[in-house]
Amino acid sequence: MHTIKILVAFLLTASFLGACKKSPTCQLNEPAPVFKWSVPIEAPDERLTNFFIHGNELYYGIGLNNPQLVTVNTLDGSSQFSPAWEGLDRIDNFYVDGDYLYWNYRNDIWRRNLAQQYNEKIGAIGYEFTDGYNEGHITPFEGLAAGYFHEGSMADRDYAIGLYDMASQQELFRYQVNDPQVVTNLGDPAIGRTSSGDTVITFVEMTKKNLMIFNLSQKNTLQIPLPDDDLYFPTLRNIHIRNGRVFLALRFRVFCFDASTGAKLWELQEGEKIKGSILRFWDDRLIFHSNSGILMSLDPNTGQILWQNEPDDSGASDQVLIGNILYYSTNHLDPDILGIDLSDGCMRVHLVDPLGSSGGIIGVSSNGTLLLGSADLIAYKL
Repeated sequence: MHTIKILVAFLLTASFLGACKKSPTCQLNEPAPVFKWSVPIEAPDERLTNFFIHGNELYYGIGLNNPQLVTVNTLDGSSQFSPAWEGLDRIDNFYVDGDYLYWNYRNDIWRRNLAQQYNEKIGAIGYEFTDGYNEGHITPFEGLAAGYFHEGSMADRDYAIGLYDMASQQELFRYQVNDPQVVTNLGDPAIGRTSSGDTVITFVEMTKKNLMIFNLSQKNTLQIPLPDDDLYFPTLRNIHIRNGRVFLALRFRVFCFDASTGAKLWELQEGEKIKGSILRFWDDRLIFHSNSGILMSLDPNTGQILWQNEPDDSGASDQVLIGNILYYSTNHLDPDILGIDLSDGCMRVHLVDPLGSSGGIIGVSSNGTLLLGSADLIAYKL
């Protein structure tokens, strides 16, 4: 009888183990990305703008006295130069969305149709300073564009946010504090809709530690206090509106708020190291690359962690997503390039010190070329 009990227990255990779903085995993809070409960056001491990619071409600005846009063919690394572009030396950030390139120059928001090669103004902040605003970002959304500005001199760091209808150039909303005794530090805005279809614009007022949600349809405002011990990194665009909810990443927290009421739906806290976290969406999952280098996939409805790993404890920068693979460069003196499969958190690509010096990822062209930048432009075929 004792022997029979042991046999039954063994069979039940074997049956249970066979029914368990095994964790995916992490293996590097084969073949690895293949080196294609390397060319020097044109006039590196006079590079004016950040790199951006449209289709199969890489762009950047050069020339302090005669600014031009350099166009690099990602198939072979050959370059062409545009005619002189007035004001290119004053553009701090480009943003590519579809066939359009967005930027702000002094008081104005501009966009360029990259396919048809023409520029058009889509809004103006209308401020009286001659130097205008600088170092801003543009956020497009369904025919609207939000401009994020601050005055260019170091003496006055007052910020402003304006929202414009791109077709009519009509200003729909502005937030600005005209008080010489107050420095108003604002975060990058996001535009989206509530669950009932109202249009909202949201951003962080970093000086007061508030999340601001302005409902343009209902003409009301929500101010949601944020923790005093945390920080926001506006240049990482760590605020998103999806399915009527606002998702916000601070230094070591992730929040989800209802866009209509401002009610906090969930909160995740992780780590306390001072590094910039990065938040993005992929396939209806929320991907959080934390300040301590941990990459995790979250259920956006509940904040539940679906998987997490720590592929590199140095953190990450220069992230780019192509398909289901998130590529980024490590923050080492001689950085590696990692590619993480967002479906399961496994590392699929590992390029060891492909730059030879400090640098990072620029992006991926439509023909599948991974572009890196240090002293040179470097291309790998994925």
